[in-house]
Amino acid sequence: KRRKKIAARDIGVQLLSNAEVAALARFIFLPNHALSSTLMLRIVQSVCENGRTRSHFIHLLLAVLDSGATSLDGVDSVIRQALSADSGDAGARTPQRGADSTSAVLGTAGVAQFTAALVQQAGAEFSFPLSELRTDVAAYVPAQRCLETLHSLASHNARAAMHFLVEHHTLRARDDDNRFPVVHLLHLLAKPLYYSHGSAITELLVQLLAAVTKPLGSMVRRSQEQEQEPERAMPLPAIPASALRAVVNVVAAGECTSRTFQHTLSLIQNLSHMPGVLPIITDELVRRASELSELVCTDIAQLQDVLNALPPPDADDADVVPPTTELLDQVRDITLAKFSPASSHQSRLLRLLMAIDYVSTTVAKRLEEKKKEQIEKQCEEQANAEMQGEMQSARMDVDALGHDAQFLPLWAAAGRCLQHTGAHTELAHVATVLLPLIESFMVVFKPVVGEKSRSDDGTLMTPASAQPVPTAGEAYFQNFTEKHKKVLNTLVRNNPGLLSGSFSLLVFNPHVLDFDNKRSYFYQRLHDDSSTRRTGAARPLGHMMQVS
Repeated sequence: KRRKKIAARDIGVQLLSNAEVAALARFIFLPNHALSSTLMLRIVQSVCENGRTRSHFIHLLLAVLDSGATSLDGVDSVIRQALSADSGDAGARTPQRGADSTSAVLGTAGVAQFTAALVQQAGAEFSFPLSELRTDVAAYVPAQRCLETLHSLASHNARAAMHFLVEHHTLRARDDDNRFPVVHLLHLLAKPLYYSHGSAITELLVQLLAAVTKPLGSMVRRSQEQEQEPERAMPLPAIPASALRAVVNVVAAGECTSRTFQHTLSLIQNLSHMPGVLPIITDELVRRASELSELVCTDIAQLQDVLNALPPPDADDADVVPPTTELLDQVRDITLAKFSPASSHQSRLLRLLMAIDYVSTTVAKRLEEKKKEQIEKQCEEQANAEMQGEMQSARMDVDALGHDAQFLPLWAAAGRCLQHTGAHTELAHVATVLLPLIESFMVVFKPVVGEKSRSDDGTLMTPASAQPVPTAGEAYFQNFTEKHKKVLNTLVRNNPGLLSGSFSLLVFNPHVLDFDNKRSYFYQRLHDDSSTRRTGAARPLGHMMQVS
């Protein structure tokens, strides 16, 4: 115990005062050719071993991020304001040499002279305003340098990561009088600079948030264990609902890389440990998905207006007229403008629905784990009471999302376009372009079809053992997939990996897949020996034998 207490102490010696830390912070924003970024990060990590220096340095960078500075002049202005705010009690904050050597600035003449020269000397090598540098930087560079430095510091020092989850009265409060650094970072996601300006800035911010919120799970567990002793419990960060809703901006933004999406899901999972967080995020995800579904309906309507010039898809083969070159050009222009870009409405809708599916699945898994833990402690009723409300709020809207009245027109419009695609080989590329929309259909029906197609032991239910009367959602899914089985089989044939991903629901409906796609999936699972041996069961092989 004594060793743990000694290791937990903040024994780093304070080398710099607040003014000198501000001077050091200026080096972060120098151009890459002026100073080694690796060397600069090592210096920051070393001096921030001290708690006071670390706190002031983090708050200084947070002030730069909050200000939205897009130029070196703006960064310089924020640093000067921070120094002027600290000037009133600088004497009280600047440690002096005394009996406590662990919290005093090193008193050697050389170090004292150097640190004072950083601010006081007029030489260009020490004192320099960033605004006088003869260089132009992009608008995102100040934010990028701050986020890179904070992430490096949080990854190197566990105390720096915990600093974001603790309330600090020295931190400049926001309008809602919130002094938690993590709340300042979450509110940045409400600014377009941090979620729509570029993938690099968004990825850095979400990666930093996912790293600093990782200890929330252990904090919540300790808080629950110490309910009998509230004076010893560490208070959880008070995160307002507006900050939680801002997380959805990353998923609903125009562009979102796979790494950014994964970090966002990790962030949501970390935040979900706190009570009352999941319903807020889930409601915002569902609301954004509903809004985007209307936009996708508008895009589909434009494509359908062009395809309506063709004969009805159910016409006789003798009446089928191949599409003209002019019509093909119109279809190509619409698909390139509305559906092909990564920032298209259908791609954004797919990301939102995948996030909703991940949230609901994570909540269900964590509920089962907590129930098992409580059962071992003979507190099953208490476990059900704590998690049932959160579980229902996270799954209630998700289960009914696929056959919701607001989404049914979208699936109907997509089905009409797929009918034209299956009737004319010249329009086969339209189905590939609409693949994100088809994947969205599969994702929203996953809770309805996927879970009910498995028995209690996890094996796939055959048609004889399945429920004789399907629900409304199951019936709609079966009718849609069987009606467009030709297009779906073509997509699977061109990309067999879909059956292991978003198209995995088709395995539950053996009447849709053609034999060659079943055989391909069978061989794919058969040769996946490594995963089968790790799980210790040959379930994929048994599933495919039943489907075949």
